[in-house]
Amino acid sequence: MKIARNAGQILLGAALIYAGITHLTTSRIEFQAQVPTWLPLSADFVVLASGVVEICLGIALTSLQYRRYVGWVTAAFFIAIFPGN
Repeated sequence: MKIARNAGQILLGAALIYAGITHLTTSRIEFQAQVPTWLPLSADFVVLASGVVEICLGIALTSLQYRRYVGWVTAAFFIAIFPGN
């Protein structure tokens, strides 16, 4: 079971790293369209900031350390970005 849990954590981390990189590069305009209009921040800033956060979370997840804390922070991040999805 530990192998499956670690594999899932690494897979989620890799997916977050990939998504974060696309936030900063190829899909930046598409992600800006998903930012809620009621948010009092620049859509470009939100996309860039969330991309950096996703890359950081992905790296933290793939390190397989501090599993509980990184998991809670990642869950909170997903809740925070839910309105845009």
